[in-house]
Amino acid sequence: MSTGRAPDLPSGFHTVASLLEGNVKPGALVNVIGIVTDHRLPTATSASDWKSALTLRDLDVEGAQEGIVLNIFRPEAQMPEVDARDVFVAFAVKFQEYKGGRSLISHRTTNFARYSASKIPKLPNSAKTALIPVSKRDTKTPIEDIHRFVSYHFHRTEKYDLPDDEEFRQKASASMNIKGKKFSELKDVKDGAFYDLVGFVPRDPYSSGDRATLYLTDYTENNKFFDFSAEGPTVTSADPYGYTRASSSPTTTQDQKSSWLGPAGKLSIQITCFEPHAGFVEAEVKAGMFVGLNNVRICYGHNISNLEGKMDGERNFNGQSRVNVHIFDTSPDRFADLDPNLKEVLKRMEQYRKSHKKRKAEVDEAVEKATVAGSKRRAALEPPKPPEPSKGQQAKATTKPTMTKARLRRQKKRERERAKAEGQAQPAQPEQSTPAKQLAQPRPDHDGSGNSEDDETNESEESLPEVNPAIACERPRGQELTRIEKMLETKYHELPMGKQTIRLALPFANAKYVTRARVVDFSPKSLEGFAHRRKTSLMDLVRAEDGTDHEAAGASSSDDDDDYNTLLPHESVVWEWNFMLELEDADRPSRSREPARVWVLVDNPAGQCLTGLDAGDLSNDEALLDKLRERMFTMWGNLEEIKQIKRKASRGSKVLVDKPPASSDEEEEELANRPFLCCVKQYGVPKTKAKDNIDFKRAFALFGTMIKG
Repeated sequence: MSTGRAPDLPSGFHTVASLLEGNVKPGALVNVIGIVTDHRLPTATSASDWKSALTLRDLDVEGAQEGIVLNIFRPEAQMPEVDARDVFVAFAVKFQEYKGGRSLISHRTTNFARYSASKIPKLPNSAKTALIPVSKRDTKTPIEDIHRFVSYHFHRTEKYDLPDDEEFRQKASASMNIKGKKFSELKDVKDGAFYDLVGFVPRDPYSSGDRATLYLTDYTENNKFFDFSAEGPTVTSADPYGYTRASSSPTTTQDQKSSWLGPAGKLSIQITCFEPHAGFVEAEVKAGMFVGLNNVRICYGHNISNLEGKMDGERNFNGQSRVNVHIFDTSPDRFADLDPNLKEVLKRMEQYRKSHKKRKAEVDEAVEKATVAGSKRRAALEPPKPPEPSKGQQAKATTKPTMTKARLRRQKKRERERAKAEGQAQPAQPEQSTPAKQLAQPRPDHDGSGNSEDDETNESEESLPEVNPAIACERPRGQELTRIEKMLETKYHELPMGKQTIRLALPFANAKYVTRARVVDFSPKSLEGFAHRRKTSLMDLVRAEDGTDHEAAGASSSDDDDDYNTLLPHESVVWEWNFMLELEDADRPSRSREPARVWVLVDNPAGQCLTGLDAGDLSNDEALLDKLRERMFTMWGNLEEIKQIKRKASRGSKVLVDKPPASSDEEEEELANRPFLCCVKQYGVPKTKAKDNIDFKRAFALFGTMIKG
């Protein structure tokens, strides 16, 4: 055979095209030469042999063409290793037709030969120099005609549609675990294996060229992971392990935009995603999402100390790119379809946040104690000397505030008018305000017996003050009115002990009342605080499914404003009414005693009933705030204006200013509102919880009361 003409296909060999056309009888042993376009790495079978597969394409046919799959069954040590575009020679492989497809399968008499693509020379040089031994089992050596055929046609074949080295390796790696892939928690992943993962994305992915860096945590710990700080990756690099090139590191500005939402410690893994996964991750995945990743290859990073993940390119059986990244729909209406593995991640996430919050509180308390102790030690070592007052300060110290005389004049005038109205010169008692969160108790001048001067007030309802018709309550037919003073009386339980009866004081009573009262105070001090926000998440549904108590599970606190700055995609904020009203008996028990008062809670259902409004962000919703102010004015009259005037006066009295004394005619505005009928319930709330004993305290709440209109 001369070197001037193209070498023919060696005798005894079939082309790939003829095999795919079915020109060979199934079961026949054939010889074939082809260029390797795909490689499925060896995997174990139920028998002793392992299985691998190569895709071969004809050497002497130009343009895109179909390849044939060669299935190889051998012990793992005898499996061939190939690189992209190697030429592979198979002797005595069996041709088969299976499920409408045609392929080749190794036989016990099969021998293989491999030509390394990087070493194949051009004619007139022989390709013999490019031969690489496959295994000790493959003893058949190709003849010179095969060497010449390979040398000639390898360099004349178009390779534009063949995978390059990197793509070839990625596809080979992805094939290793296509069947038998298994889900794993991050704590159990090991080097060299493929896993399906489910977890939380603690920061925005970082993209660099044809790859994207993704962080994932499922709140399980792996000692081979990088030890992240509470702030996550450093500001100057999104690649703490140094996996990517220095030129691909993100800038400080870009990195600062993505805060770390994940846990500290060895609970997170860095995963490098190549195309087609990289484009999807960059465009769709954001911090705070829950994702599922398929076929993640675990390996050691460049620092040879920490495990990382790789997601190589992968194609389906039709040759189309397949994205192995899935974003979970965390909307509440899809909770029933939620992946069970994701529910476990949510539970561990909640447990971590609860323990982290507890540790943070302990650290803050220790720091505060250390600071106080340090201040005391410094004060003991260096006693401060009192500063010498200046002449101006001495003059101010001997000068009484100008407002003091005006207050005395107003107080004396009020006492005279009250004594005149009551027919006796009794000085007015200063009003005592009760904090919003303190339980109401009987006033000091109430004996709680309910029999001293109550008989003076047994008047019919027709003779009592007229109630506000704009306020209605759910008063059962025939239920009598109960004064607040009576509601505050201690209830007793009689327990027979032999011939005696012991009266046990009860901490609270489960009771509902209808009373006639007026509002004399409210808390918080401004209407903007009447609605509180609360964070809701999938964890609420998980707890409900498990029957776990929300508070016992360590639910996120609405008092932590920082939580709302990092609202996650699976979380939302709801607004709820939560305020208190101080009610005063509209029926004065006697002229010698002040009416009884009690603080009542208005929770979200009671607030919706009372105002006819859904709670919202009152600090930013002026329309809702105006509606609330209008409704509450119907109930408490000018109470809000009086409280505002008192706050302004209180702030002004703390600063000494040079101004003329207040006019003697200046008087405080008196509260003007009408009593109304309302429903109040008494109940108990846990105060302290011991191992064998729970102490309760009583509380009161408004219910079933509505402002009309």
